[in-house]
Amino acid sequence: TSVFMNDPRAATVQTDAASSLFAHDRFSEAVVLAEEIPQIWTDAEPSLVASSLKITGHSRFELGQFHQAESAYKTLLDTGVLTDSSEVDSINERLMASIYKQAEATEALGEVDAAIGHFLRIAEVNAGSTLAQQGLFDAVAVLESQDRLAAAALLLDRFRDSYPDHLLGNDAPIRLASMYERSEQWPLAAQELLIIAETDVQPELKAQSLYRAAEIYLQLDDVDLALEHFRTYAHTYPAPAEVALEAMNHMDLLYQRVDDQEKRRFWLNRKIALHKEMGRGATQRATYLAAEAQFVFAEDERNAFEAIALTNPLKKSLKTKQTALKRTLSAYEKATDYKVETFSTASTYRIANLYSNLASAVMASERPQKLSALEMEQYEILLEEQAFPFEEQAIELHEINMRRSWEGVYDEWVQLSFTALRHLMPARFDKDETEVAYVRSIH
Repeated sequence: TSVFMNDPRAATVQTDAASSLFAHDRFSEAVVLAEEIPQIWTDAEPSLVASSLKITGHSRFELGQFHQAESAYKTLLDTGVLTDSSEVDSINERLMASIYKQAEATEALGEVDAAIGHFLRIAEVNAGSTLAQQGLFDAVAVLESQDRLAAAALLLDRFRDSYPDHLLGNDAPIRLASMYERSEQWPLAAQELLIIAETDVQPELKAQSLYRAAEIYLQLDDVDLALEHFRTYAHTYPAPAEVALEAMNHMDLLYQRVDDQEKRRFWLNRKIALHKEMGRGATQRATYLAAEAQFVFAEDERNAFEAIALTNPLKKSLKTKQTALKRTLSAYEKATDYKVETFSTASTYRIANLYSNLASAVMASERPQKLSALEMEQYEILLEEQAFPFEEQAIELHEINMRRSWEGVYDEWVQLSFTALRHLMPARFDKDETEVAYVRSIH
């Protein structure tokens, strides 16, 4: 063609030659001829220019020269020569592929930011294309692999919003929850976990996600949301029992914080009931929490007992107080049935103290009016006779706690029993130790 450059057929002949070279996979030679055409024949027909650009783009692509291929495809599209929509679509696909290949190449070289830039700009050609969707998804993966979790999460959230029906977005909530947790974006992590709890098809994953969301809100000190989601968990997932129990215990603790004693006691009852359901499979933790819950109910009964005053006529008010005493004793005995050391010693002390207080209450009770001195003396003797058995019972129970110290148990309740015995039996328990000194030498 260089001999017949002025021949009007020269440009066509060179285009055909370039096309033939491309067809035979001689891409480097095809590029040389194709790129000469618009340079030599500036007035060449648009169709020939378009063909040369197409050969250039395809050849550069096959040679792995993706940046130059992209440039050729863009120039070709900008000429406006292509009128067939299917051909335009085809070139656009090749253009996006050349960008995607640049992204892959720069990622392989470790040029992360450049790779992400290429992946994202595919959407500038056609945001709805399969390759643009894949590019955005791959950009997320690149950022995540570099532990750039906040940026990765932003892109993954964009992917989910842009392509809500895409299969690649099915696990977006799981991945986002993980990214947000690892990057300590706690409110966002909790939101994603709640999405999983609401929409996932796996019951176990739904349960775990709900519980974790509640934990995060507790960590954030958002009491209302922690209550809401621990409550939902406890009502929805009875198994595994150990986790349900912890959810119930969180409800107990949270209602203590907001001072809602009525609702707190609902969950105390639930803990006791769950422990009973667990039967022989109950864990030490479950037994402890059930004993702790029962002890609270025993304390409620004790407070009710202590609120009853002994008034005239003594026989009637004493009967009312003794009835309350029976309820209180039963409640503490239930707490000791769990055989949890802390609540056994506490219950023993409380029961002993109940008897001691009852004895004191009898002695301090209201006296009848208009008694003679002799009658008053006899009445006092009667009161002592009423009080004595209660005091004896108190001493016996405090001694039970005292003997626990011989087995190495010396918690605050055992110590309180020792203190009570010093008061109740000072001759025996409130003695000062005598130090005996001696010498070994004889003078």
